[in-house]
Amino acid sequence: MTTFLTKKQKQIRGFTFFNFFLIYQCMKKEIENKKWLRELKDKLVSPPKIKALRPQEQEKIILEKASEVYTKKDLIEKLRKSERMKKPLRIKYGIDPTSSELHLGHFVVLRQLKKLQDLGHQVIFLIGDFTARIGDPSDKKAARRPLTAQQVRKNMKDYFFQVSRFIDFSKSAKVPAKVAYNSQWLSKLSLEEFLPLTSTLTVARMLERDCFAKRFKAGRPISITEFIYPLLQGYDSVELKADIEIGGRDQTFNMLVGRELQERYWSQEPQVVLAYPLISGLDGQKMSKTLKNYVSLTDKPKDVYGKIMSLPDNLMKEYFLLLTDLTERGWSVIERKMKQGCNPMRIKEILAEVITAELYNAKIARREKERFIQLFSERKVISQKFEDIKEKLPKPLLDILYDNRIIKAKMQIKRLFKQNAIKLIKKDGSQEVIKDAGYMVYKSGTSFKVGKKIFITVIGS
Repeated sequence: MTTFLTKKQKQIRGFTFFNFFLIYQCMKKEIENKKWLRELKDKLVSPPKIKALRPQEQEKIILEKASEVYTKKDLIEKLRKSERMKKPLRIKYGIDPTSSELHLGHFVVLRQLKKLQDLGHQVIFLIGDFTARIGDPSDKKAARRPLTAQQVRKNMKDYFFQVSRFIDFSKSAKVPAKVAYNSQWLSKLSLEEFLPLTSTLTVARMLERDCFAKRFKAGRPISITEFIYPLLQGYDSVELKADIEIGGRDQTFNMLVGRELQERYWSQEPQVVLAYPLISGLDGQKMSKTLKNYVSLTDKPKDVYGKIMSLPDNLMKEYFLLLTDLTERGWSVIERKMKQGCNPMRIKEILAEVITAELYNAKIARREKERFIQLFSERKVISQKFEDIKEKLPKPLLDILYDNRIIKAKMQIKRLFKQNAIKLIKKDGSQEVIKDAGYMVYKSGTSFKVGKKIFITVIGS
């Protein structure tokens, strides 16, 4: 028996088929994206170990993230000589202990130092305990306040611990890294030895530097001490017989002075200068302790992960390229995927997990990802410290908050109720909004979240 479909039935059947086709395509794309995201994360969290490579291959790795190099010719010659003589290059990296914490800005360089050590070269971690008492004028709008010897000692107390998480100083390392302090030679440098060095720089050349030019134009004072700083940093390279000095782009001038002093006064081979980009803070401004827009290398894993997840989308590229092994080509693939509908939040989760894994390990990073998803995506409260409040129950929650001075005004408490800012915390960590300002607390051990940061548990007395 032949069945004839009406025009309307044909339209419905066609529409239904089209819907199924769209759903199938969406599901297929989602599966592909999940697979791609998993592969991207695995590739970045567990990159292949660097083995001994030929000079040309080493050069590629060393220059991959660098923004400036002086000079490429010298670098390849030093790498060839190192291979020929079977002698590791001496890599200098200096930090003035002007604060007690190192942050992701330092980690940009520390990542590269680790690669250089893995390539078989010797890292010399120089703590500028002498130069910190003068203050580096680079990229500063005003003269730095001099630090006392006591302040410097306090700041640098944990530097070795922070750096040794990434650089191997142990005797069991193939080429153990070394620690040096520039007070060991600068405090002994006589005026007779130092004065000839001052002819290396002219006042005109110093005033060409952006940091000094702006201050000079604005009529702000510039001390002679600040002019001396690059010479002292440069002399460090002479003492260490550095083959390569590595640092942030704001240090390029100072590092080039070291290159010049080596060649001009001590007939040393001039060091290669490798300058790396300065990473932006979490808000897009310069990473600064004052602005509190940084991720410290001493931050807890949950804080590292959470801070990276708070990063604006427009900074993801910068953080991926400077803090992971992702290349420009790899970022182009990410951009294409996002344009095709991949959620940027999934990309940011990978970035947060990779950086947390770099600072700690992959297992901890996975744990923090799960914690974050529960806490923010499912709105659950996990491992949060609650303040115990003892009260005679039953009693209105409003009165409990007011009587214990948790919130100082009843009108403010009522406003929080209206704003859905007071929540009951259930046993599984999930939250339930309390809208009724007359809510009564009957059961001892009931927990609440008040506003964004207050967590309390009411205990019956």
